[in-house]
Formats: sequence, structure tokens, C-alpha cells
Amino acid sequence: MGLFSGITNAIGGIFGGSSQQTGTQTVTNSIDPMLKPYVEFGLGEAKRLYQNPTPYAPFNTVVAPSESTLSALKGIESRALAGSPLTTSAQAQAQKTISGDYLSGSPFFQGAFKAATRPLEQQFGQNIMDIRSKLSSAGRYGSGAQTGLEGRAAEGLATGMSDIAGKLAYQNYADERSRQEAAIANAPNLAAADYNDLSKLLAVGTTREGYTAADIADQLARYQYNMPETRLSTFLTGVYGAPAGSVSERPIYENPTQQGLGNLLSLAGTAGSLGWRPFSDIRTKENIKKIGAMANGLGIYEYEYKKEFKDHPSAGHGKFIGVMAHEVEKVIPEAVSVDSDGYKHIDYNLIH
Repeated sequence: MGLFSGITNAIGGIFGGSSQQTGTQTVTNSIDPMLKPYVEFGLGEAKRLYQNPTPYAPFNTVVAPSESTLSALKGIESRALAGSPLTTSAQAQAQKTISGDYLSGSPFFQGAFKAATRPLEQQFGQNIMDIRSKLSSAGRYGSGAQTGLEGRAAEGLATGMSDIAGKLAYQNYADERSRQEAAIANAPNLAAADYNDLSKLLAVGTTREGYTAADIADQLARYQYNMPETRLSTFLTGVYGAPAGSVSERPIYENPTQQGLGNLLSLAGTAGSLGWRPFSDIRTKENIKKIGAMANGLGIYEYEYKKEFKDHPSAGHGKFIGVMAHEVEKVIPEAVSVDSDGYKHIDYNLIH
């Protein structure tokens, strides 16, 4: 029987029994003494600042409208209330056009008519003189023939003057109407142009206010940066990263198997310190049953060594509790070694 088997047999009765609560245990987690004064200072400052808060910024944080903006807004308001004089005139002209006020002709019509008919009148006078001269030479001056010829000349003059008058009246009317319609259509553009100067003035005011706002924002940022609340928040952020103290109670259970298991693993570590490294290769074991797990996730097993290994110095007779090498080498590979025959052993000193 090997040393490990002897340790196992010394535990006695660890494979039976049930858990029973035997009492309670008070667990106290205290804050690190080095951090405690800083935490207490931070909490004290937080209480003081809560009871005596820092007043708001002592300067104005709202951008007031500049004189340019006020002037522009006042001008826009006045113009909007009064309306554009151009738009008013255009509306009046449109109303007159709809009412037919311009159908009576232009006040300059007579002057244009006289200028256009002057050549006809001159030609008419020349024709009358020619008729009378010819009839006088023929001895028929004052005859009925003279009256007829002069009448036809007068009719021609009247017809020519009437044609000219009609053309002038129509052209005058059409031209005037075109100009009126063009003025009416352009009235909104002329009215909008009145706001160009005011818009530029408003842009100047807005730009000035932008510079003022930037200056206030800079002052406010500097003020907030130096506020005690800000510094305190930064301070507590670092301090509160440390674990706080706590007190709790938890029940104490007594389980012979679990208690014996802990003792056994401790004794197994002692055996390992003496230089004894038991077989942990699964190929050397049989009747394997998992009975628990370590904190690092390694399984804890109950097992026996196969017949051909029982008398080996690294094995023994009876039941054993321990870990499996193929699991350990995935978590703590440095705890596993391989002998000359290819079997794996465990150094329990390296298992934690």
C-alpha cells in the first residue's frame, strides 16, 4: 500500500453522510485601511456640498440680441405691418385694369394723332389748290365739278385720319397694357428687394452674437471645470473603485464527505511535497466516479487503481480521491509530468 493510500484510509468514513446545518458564521469584509480615510473624506465633502451647493454661474449665460439684430427685427416688423408700397401700387394698377380705367385712351393720344395726320392735312391742302387751279384755267372755277372734286378729297382726308387714329389708339392701348402687366408681375420681386438690406443687417447681428456665445461658452466651461462638485466627482470616481466593507452571515453545513475531501486534498499536497507523485493517468484507474469539483473547475473523482497497478509505488490498494491528469493538463499543464513508460503523474503542489 502506497503513502497516498495510507492517507486515504486515515480519513475514514468520508464516503457517507449528509449535509447538516450546525450553526451560522459571520463574515466581515473590511475596506482597505489605506483607502478608508479617503472614502470618509469624499463622503464628508459630498454631504457638505449637498447642504451648501455652489451657486449658479455668476455671469449671464444667455446671449442677448445685438443692436443690429434688434434694428433688423424692428424694420422687418414695421415693413410687414405696413406692407410694401410697391405691392400696394401694383394691386391698385391691377384693380384699375380689371375695372377698365385704361380703355379710354392715353392723355397723349391727341398729340400723337396730330403728328401722324399732319402729312395728310398738308397733302389735302395741296390737292385742293391743284383742283382749283386746274378748274380756274378751264373756266370752271366754282362749278359743280369743283365741288365734287373737293368733296372727294375731303373724304380721302377723313378716311386716312380715321385709319391713323384707329391704329394709334390700338397700339397705345396694347403697349400700355403690356407695361402694366409687366409691372404687376415684377411687383413681388421689387417688394422682396426691400428686405435685402435688413437681411444683411440681421446676418451681421447674428455673427456678432455668435462670437459672444463662444466667449460665454468658454467662460462657463472654465467655471464648471473649477467647480468643487466636478473635482469631488473625479475624486470619488477613483476612490469608489475600491471594494467597500460588508458584513454578512452564512450557514455552516457539516458534510463528512466534503469535509473529508478537503482534508484529503490537503494531505495529498503534503504527500506531493515529500516527492511522491501518484498515477493520475486515467488509463491506470477504474471504478471512477465524480464526487465534486474544485474552484478552478477541475473535477474531483473517487476511483481505484487497476489490478496491474495496485502494487506500483505510484499507486496502491483501496479507494482514492483525486483529479485526472487529462483534465489538469488543459488547465495547469505544468502540474502534469510523464514517466518513462508514458503514464501521466500529478504534482498536487501546483494544483490550486
